[in-house]
Amino acid sequence: MIPDDDLIPFGPGWGASRTARAAMEPYRSNQLRIPEELEFSHLGLEIDLESGRLLFLPAPLSMLCLYNGLSPVEVLGSEDRSMEMICAWYVRHRQDGGVVDPAAESIRRRLK
Repeated sequence: MIPDDDLIPFGPGWGASRTARAAMEPYRSNQLRIPEELEFSHLGLEIDLESGRLLFLPAPLSMLCLYNGLSPVEVLGSEDRSMEMICAWYVRHRQDGGVVDPAAESIRRRLK
């Protein structure tokens, strides 16, 4: 089990493979359901400037997974799936008028 308050680090080479993108296709931003009480900023998304590692809090992503019928263990256990979910959530966040997040923009660039 992953503690709710510990940031999860992904190495400087983080990104999502084509296989992961295909597996997450049903949960693209246009189909992603977001609980009313959950905001993108709750992820605490950041990039460690020294190591280049991406950090985020797992609890908000777990909640999003459960709300969309996905296994948090499977998503959080895969760097690719986590990145895809975060990216889909960010796109939806922006579509709904949310503010730009520099760390999320970095993820989007890597997934293109």
